[in-house]
Amino acid sequence: MGHAHNVVVELLKVQYPKAPVGISFNTGWFEGLNFFGRLPARFMDWWFHVKAARHFEKVDFWGLSYYAYVPFDPLPVTEIDRPGRLKELGLPHDQMWGYRPEGLARIIRRFWKKYQKPIVVTENGICTSDPQVRIGALKDYLSLCHELIEEGVPLKAYIFWSTFDNFEWNLGNTYRFGLITIDWQTMDRMNTPAADFYAKVCAENAITV
Repeated sequence: MGHAHNVVVELLKVQYPKAPVGISFNTGWFEGLNFFGRLPARFMDWWFHVKAARHFEKVDFWGLSYYAYVPFDPLPVTEIDRPGRLKELGLPHDQMWGYRPEGLARIIRRFWKKYQKPIVVTENGICTSDPQVRIGALKDYLSLCHELIEEGVPLKAYIFWSTFDNFEWNLGNTYRFGLITIDWQTMDRMNTPAADFYAKVCAENAITV
């Protein structure tokens, strides 16, 4: 994938020399909860953010995707693999992963410090069927984005995932990410309060927290 990326960057630059080219790069926050969890958490952090990133450094901007806080004890603790464990540990979470929105800011600062390239948040959201929880997440994440811009980080764009509920890879359609929800029996699409909230934020270019 990294080789293909480099080839395509060169081809694009020949045809469109002024067009910025980047990558949508998946990230996360991996943390060891105890002595035995620290090693696998550090390995995952290195694998995601150092080893994998090396293959995509030929970019004009870094597109970063962030959803998940994943603790290790020493196994990864998620709602998918170990449902109920995050609650037992007293950790906030959505229906798939631990919820630590400050992880997005950590990742953005890390990539900005290392690469000194503009940042685009290409994916960010929360897995929940509750639109009020989604609104809370939007407030959390957008407030952090505002802080980063105030710090001088060249955060150029924020893209929420997703406009509509999606088919979540091998997990099917039972996990909801959409501002607009879908009735999977009829395929009807229905606005949620989160969609109205986000439309207001976009129209006013502001958020009240």
